[in-house]
Amino acid sequence: MQMDVCEIYQVRYSEFLGWDADDRHKAVMHQLQKAEKCPHCGTHHDEWVDPETGRRRPKPPYVPVTRTCWGCEAIAQGEKDLDELRQDPQKKVPEGTRVHLERPKPKKEGDSGG
Repeated sequence: MQMDVCEIYQVRYSEFLGWDADDRHKAVMHQLQKAEKCPHCGTHHDEWVDPETGRRRPKPPYVPVTRTCWGCEAIAQGEKDLDELRQDPQKKVPEGTRVHLERPKPKKEGDSGG
């Protein structure tokens, strides 16, 4: 786990060992806590389990909430457009072509945008 901390903070192990002992301990504990979280929902197993019974809590500690991310929607539309391009035998879409978001580039003075 110490090497994971070194990788995250991008420090040599010898540099990590030079940290204050309390700082090293906190960094390792933080990594351990992150490693225990579900990579999908971000919760800890213990949050869902009653410590007295060892069973799932009758009342969930979280509820699902639906939220639209407009950035994800834009990416989904771009992926749909890309899939349509791939279906066209006249178009050659290179392997590895992916959709991502960028801020639009500012228009130059006198640029009609066409």
